[in-house]
Amino acid sequence: MNIRTKIQNVFLRKDEEVKIDDKFSSFKVSYMISNFKSFDIASAISLMNEAKDEDHSILSIKVGDSDAIPFRGGDSDEFKENIGLAIKFHTNEDVVVSFEIKKNSEDRIYIYDFESFIIFWEGRSTLDILSLIKDNLNASGNLNFILTESNLEPFYSQNIRFSGSSEDGGEKKNLSISDNCHFGNLEEYPFNAYFFHLLKRPESNNPIVDSFNQISLLFCIISIFDITSIKDDFLYYKLNGYKSFEDNVKISDLDVSLRPVYFKIFDWIYSEESKVSDKIGLARNIISLSLKEESLSISDSVYLSIQSGYKAYLQENISKYIEIRNKIVDELSWISQKAGDIAANYLSNYQKSIFTFLSFFISVFLLRFLKGGEIEEVFNKEVTIFSLTFLTLSIIFLLFSRWNFGVEEERLGRKYDNLKNRYTDLLDANDIDRILKDDSEFNYELEYIKKRKRNYTILWYVTIIVLFSTVLCVSSYLNWSGVYDCISEFHCL
Repeated sequence: MNIRTKIQNVFLRKDEEVKIDDKFSSFKVSYMISNFKSFDIASAISLMNEAKDEDHSILSIKVGDSDAIPFRGGDSDEFKENIGLAIKFHTNEDVVVSFEIKKNSEDRIYIYDFESFIIFWEGRSTLDILSLIKDNLNASGNLNFILTESNLEPFYSQNIRFSGSSEDGGEKKNLSISDNCHFGNLEEYPFNAYFFHLLKRPESNNPIVDSFNQISLLFCIISIFDITSIKDDFLYYKLNGYKSFEDNVKISDLDVSLRPVYFKIFDWIYSEESKVSDKIGLARNIISLSLKEESLSISDSVYLSIQSGYKAYLQENISKYIEIRNKIVDELSWISQKAGDIAANYLSNYQKSIFTFLSFFISVFLLRFLKGGEIEEVFNKEVTIFSLTFLTLSIIFLLFSRWNFGVEEERLGRKYDNLKNRYTDLLDANDIDRILKDDSEFNYELEYIKKRKRNYTILWYVTIIVLFSTVLCVSSYLNWSGVYDCISEFHCL
């Protein structure tokens, strides 16, 4: 039993005229009654319990032109006394009963008479409804209308719910259209098409559902077109694609039958945040080919054309992506090859240095020995000095090669950094890191050449020491005892 029936069971109607008004802020029923002298005052007082949560009721009875007799709950003795006096002196004046509920809940709005609420909704313009919705959103950005009549079928979007409870309407899709569209009334109407897209619909439409469909279409257009604004119930729109369109349309004249195709396009555009810019540009181009002057009508095939166009766009982009990726891999391979060349050059410098000395060493030894000289006479003073000079030059060449190795290593690092920075305007930085495996390949090459440098340097030093020791062993001018004597004399000094 709804509240209207309960009231009329207590106060019998004198005629058919009953004023019922259910809106966002209040619910009110008023009419003339025929049983003023016989109504059950206890039942009348119990009507005060019909108010939900923080809502509160006011019952008032007005006899003729006299002041109304109000009752706001609490102690009912005064109300009973005033009603008794009014009944006692009542003659033939008309008696009007008024029952009002002030809606004060912050988290929900109770609808006590859905039929009356629909009439209220229908009597407001779309912009009035949007303003009321904005003003009544709770802290979570939701608006919960609680249907007190049990026979009503619930329906809801992600943010607005009409049901018997205040459960969440579903997953929230919060998005910002300001990055890709200019909506002149964004602060005034901070909504999007998801806000009014019904996730659950009643079996039979009602004016509120129809209104949601129209508002959802409105915000689909706002979220797709380049420039839009609302003024005096008119939507101004401008679309720049392959063709440009600019016009005004009355919001109430929007063709709701266009909502499904526009919503599919809108939902597809904003389904992936990182790709909105690419998708919306493509959608605008294809929509512009389908629009006609002074009309927003497009066919269902437009959505299919957008899908096909995007697949072709992706195919082209994938080819470009693969091309760029291959370039990065090729340059990384070049850097790897360059790292190998640096290590190979270092080894080559070692080989050249040692080969030069060995060539001198062997040639001197063979020439002198083949002439029949004694081994001790092969490495005389001149040959020994030349040998030590070659070894000294080898040490200098070693130090120079190490310095040059460091310069090439630093240069290689700069080339790698340039490789990473060169493609940041084409690829995401994280994608570049993924292609380069978070520098693991480059770090491996660096470790490789550092290890080669260390090993070749040790080999070079060992070779010089061995050759120096050999000279001391075979030289008639300088030997180990002479070196020892020089070292001892130096220490004595």
